[in-house]
Amino acid sequence: MSKLLGCCGGRLLSVAWIVLLGCGGSGAADSTTTTSTTDTGEASTAASADDTLGPPTGTTDGPGTTGVDGGSTRGSESEGSGSSTGEEPPEPLDLPPADPPVPVPPGTLHSVDIPCGPYPETAFDVFLPPSDQPTPMVVFIHGGGFTGGDKSAAYGGQTALEITALLEAGVAFATIDYRLLQTVDDEGVIKPLGDSRYCLQFMRYHAASLNLDEARIGAYGGSAGAGTSLWLGTHDDMADPGSPDPVERRSTRLRAVGLRETQATYDVIRWLDEIFAPYGITLDMIIMAGLEQRLLSFYGIDSIAELDTPPIVAYRDDVDMLDLMDGSDAPIWIHSQNQPEAFPTDTGSLFHHPYHAQAVMEEALAKGVEQVSYIPVLGIEDPSGETLVEFMLRHLEVR
Repeated sequence: MSKLLGCCGGRLLSVAWIVLLGCGGSGAADSTTTTSTTDTGEASTAASADDTLGPPTGTTDGPGTTGVDGGSTRGSESEGSGSSTGEEPPEPLDLPPADPPVPVPPGTLHSVDIPCGPYPETAFDVFLPPSDQPTPMVVFIHGGGFTGGDKSAAYGGQTALEITALLEAGVAFATIDYRLLQTVDDEGVIKPLGDSRYCLQFMRYHAASLNLDEARIGAYGGSAGAGTSLWLGTHDDMADPGSPDPVERRSTRLRAVGLRETQATYDVIRWLDEIFAPYGITLDMIIMAGLEQRLLSFYGIDSIAELDTPPIVAYRDDVDMLDLMDGSDAPIWIHSQNQPEAFPTDTGSLFHHPYHAQAVMEEALAKGVEQVSYIPVLGIEDPSGETLVEFMLRHLEVR
């Protein structure tokens, strides 16, 4: 161990693993102030706070798929979508109009800070295109390592352009907020993941107010938002038909998922054993660096010994997107271009290393999940050239 620490531990322990365990930084995909000339999504938005850590149906084989297109007027915001499940319909949502922060087509309704859960931090903004038929939706989930950032990340850079393009195609757009992790956290990463899950279900529950086609919803994001989108896209349906909360009876399945600078899994032990295996990073190195509490907070536990107990193994399994993935899952669009193929030495290179994207791509190939991948540093460029918007429109069956 001392020999290993001597050869690479200085770089690792001083920066990268501090970041891994939630101590801070500014390297999220939506947290830098620089912009690539290619499809980099959130990469041009302003720097945020600390950056640490029913199966799809009707999908098609290529761009240009015909499908549902929005009409000229917005559908009636009549009460509820509960009739399809035999439950009482919800009260209509209050959607006061707000000035849109990006260019939108005429007739678009933009409403902000719509509560979507029992916590003040959980809310979403929405853009609803004019249509007399229920519309598909794309949900944006911000990055920031689960410790920073907010839904306004959508309003800068490439993502702002994508909002306009999706609305012009008749697709609604939402950007959501979730509770952030604390330095000492007794719930762990499942807290922000669960908030995003609930917000998705909340929007489905209020499909009538939002004029949504519940069956045609996709999600994407950068960094932590990408990982969350991947978790939603690979997890079996988390609808709970027996829940007393009608929101939780709604499906969590997605039609398509988009990832920019993603993490491959939130079972961090797999980062050590597999993702970064070529670099010899170990759990002992984390503990020796005095970062034990950071790792504990990621899973809401009190001791490292708990990592291998049945409840925490089950926890890790439930946030292991690679293992959750199967052939029924949503198709995945993958983009990773901001980091080199090199030993991770800072926030960005650790969380957005191309090995994460490669691991997702390889798992999708192995399990028969459609993927469109762009990882240029590894020589991976999908021949279709399909952009994120084109990918979403194809799988949401929009002309």
